[in-house]
Amino acid sequence: MKKILIFTFLVINCILINAQNRIISIEDYYSFINSDSAPEDDDFSDIYFKDINNIREPFLGNWEGSYNNRTYIIQISNYIQPAPENNSLAQRDTMLMRYRVVENGKVIKDVFNLQDGDPLIPVFNTFISPRNYSFYYASEEILCGRSGSIYFHLRGSDSLRISLRPSSQFIDLNDCPNGPVSQIFPVKGSVTLTRVD
Repeated sequence: MKKILIFTFLVINCILINAQNRIISIEDYYSFINSDSAPEDDDFSDIYFKDINNIREPFLGNWEGSYNNRTYIIQISNYIQPAPENNSLAQRDTMLMRYRVVENGKVIKDVFNLQDGDPLIPVFNTFISPRNYSFYYASEEILCGRSGSIYFHLRGSDSLRISLRPSSQFIDLNDCPNGPVSQIFPVKGSVTLTRVD
């Protein structure tokens, strides 16, 4: 009986060890998925892209800045993006960007009260370098052109600069009879944000 218990314990341990995620640094995300080490069947479900070196830390917190009569209030927080069930995507450490945009004293956009995972909350998309990230951004007006990548450049421990690169897409006038909507983040310039926490 003792041998059966030991054997059962060893089998269960082997199964649990094999079921654990492989951990890969988020800095290596793109080089890994394009390498020979990536799963041939594109099944990344056992991989966890983790912020091993805390490279997100300098971006986290509350930020504020103004540009062209608009005030941008931004909160960047940690988020573990779960691997979707029955999917081949990986779990990964990421960041969420909640924001409020105020123009001449009037709130024109606010996503602070939305739940984690809501598609209107920008999610960290690309690690460019330790000082540069991009977030994918979309709004209710996505079909009319209000989407793109918001680029963050860390300028020091208490200052960063953001700008928007809009998605290039075809605007269907049936969906948008007035044509493309204006962007709420700066496209031709950039906003300098200061840490406020």
